[in-house]
Amino acid sequence: MASAERSGRRSDDKIRVKKNVRGGWWRHELMLRAMLCTLGTALSLYALHVEMNRGGDSAYRAWCDFAESVSCSRVFASRWGRGFGLVEPLLGKDSMLNQPNSIFALPFFTLQLLLGMTQSATAALALMVTAVVASAGCFYLAYLLLFVLHDLCLVCITSYIVTFALLTLDYRRLVHLHAHWQVQPPPPTKRQLRRVREKTE
Repeated sequence: MASAERSGRRSDDKIRVKKNVRGGWWRHELMLRAMLCTLGTALSLYALHVEMNRGGDSAYRAWCDFAESVSCSRVFASRWGRGFGLVEPLLGKDSMLNQPNSIFALPFFTLQLLLGMTQSATAALALMVTAVVASAGCFYLAYLLLFVLHDLCLVCITSYIVTFALLTLDYRRLVHLHAHWQVQPPPPTKRQLRRVREKTE
């Protein structure tokens, strides 16, 4: 009798966790992730647009240029606006890797959106790792923005906020999926199945 009750409670736990993972939380997470990734992509494309226009016209003013110390185009056109300011000293100004920082941001937001549509363990870990790396880059760029360039780039700051928000989402996803896996472990990988077959043969 007690065993049946424990089995019933465990079954109820599985149902609750499954509903929690695939239910309201999952839908809200996907909607918020899509909004953040869309905003991040739009900001990156706009930053690229501003840099291209500023490169051909030094008098060009973007809508985010409010003053000398509040100018996104000045930041994008600076040495640190390409290759994070690290590629040029190491590989030269004409290196293929010396691209606008926004070029590196576009794959990140695309990856966050596409991998965010699956609940696999590998995808969750990849999301977390890429978000941590991107957040570290944001801290570095924010330091340059405030203490080297002494500028308040609204587009940059908004992009940093979007990245940190995605990092929070990725962390919460790991927590939720971990709770789900504790009750219902993820399916075995092909390698694990192969090992089981080898032992039984």
